Amino acid sequence: MECTPGQWKIHKGEMNDCGAEFWITGNDDEGCVIAHVNSKIYDERIETEEAEANANLIVASPDLYQACKYALSVLESIPEEYAEQIADKLDESIDVAMLERAIDKAKGKKE
Repeated sequence: MECTPGQWKIHKGEMNDCGAEFWITGNDDEGCVIAHVNSKIYDERIETEEAEANANLIVASPDLYQACKYALSVLESIPEEYAEQIADKLDESIDVAMLERAIDKAKGKKE
């Protein structure tokens, strides 16, 4: 399963009965809508900020996905003796499973 490539964009709609609306589109010529985020009307300011934060997170998703894949590949390439030294300096183990879960979740795989 592949996602829409390129840099995604946020478009803010006008306030309506549903509150503020945000559309996320792909960076293609057709401008396909990837997601539509509404705020809740009962507290316009707070909910609009939350809806915009959600839209920003969605727009960042392709970059976050690529960053997780890159970080996982870097961590997996570190020889075990060096990984242990790094973990000792961090006072914790390097949790590649966290990155693997995030990547699997982005691919739609169930835990």
